Amino acid sequence: MKYIYPKSFSWIVYGATAALVVTMVAATLNYRKSEYWQNKYQEKQAEEISNYEKLKNLQLLLSNSDFENTLLISDYFKLDSLFLSEKILSSDLNNQLTLARAKYQQLVNQNSDLVQQLNDYQNRVFDLMKELQQSKDQLKEVVEAGNLLQREFHAMKMNENKGIFSVEFLASYKLFDVSSTPVDITKKGQHSPTKKIKHTDFINISLKTVQDLDFNFGSKTIYVRIADPQGNILPFMKDELDMFVFQGEEILFSDKMDIEFSSSNLPVSVQYHPVTVLHPGTYWVYVFCDGIRIGEASFDLF
Repeated sequence: MKYIYPKSFSWIVYGATAALVVTMVAATLNYRKSEYWQNKYQEKQAEEISNYEKLKNLQLLLSNSDFENTLLISDYFKLDSLFLSEKILSSDLNNQLTLARAKYQQLVNQNSDLVQQLNDYQNRVFDLMKELQQSKDQLKEVVEAGNLLQREFHAMKMNENKGIFSVEFLASYKLFDVSSTPVDITKKGQHSPTKKIKHTDFINISLKTVQDLDFNFGSKTIYVRIADPQGNILPFMKDELDMFVFQGEEILFSDKMDIEFSSSNLPVSVQYHPVTVLHPGTYWVYVFCDGIRIGEASFDLF
């Protein structure tokens, strides 16, 4: 015999089934909703991590860059770049920075023009200085050539008129040449030029003429005066005052030499051996004959 369920029981089954379906749908919706908010949370967290990384990168770049790079960084991140305390760069500040940057670039461009003009002026000044130096060198060469021609002219005149030759005449036209050299006598006995005081054994003073002249003044005495850097005359002999007459007055001399003063006997050299302590600086040498200063030279010691 087939059992027939009452209608009330069927409704109970339908109701339970519906309730189960509703429960499952609700659970599914709750799960979907939960998954949605979980994804949102993860996105928010990722965004915060990204912003934090941007902030760290910005701080690093700001610490290692100049003002121009700072402007580029601020422009790059714009309103999305985060600063300390999670503050966002406002559009007003960004506009001000953009304007300041434009003014800065304009000033740079203006200054670059001024700098270029200044460089052009400096180059022109350097060129003019070079031209001036070249002109000075050329003028010096012209003067030296003129002096040489003058000496040659007077030399020829003197050769034509040998009767007017005299020490004074030659000295007045600077036809005598004087040079001075400190000399070191090496252990091998060789003579070597030096500028060191401790190596100076004597000072060689050479006298010659600047032209091939033909003269003979007979026996003469050459006097040499050597002034140290303080202007003191080096003595001929220690603790003695040795004098000669110059322009009517007696003055000190450092050394002297009797020579046959003729063109064939020149050049001649006077070797002065210091008898006092020498000091560093510039020394001046003056050569005299017949009471006339006929030449001068200088040398340095250190």
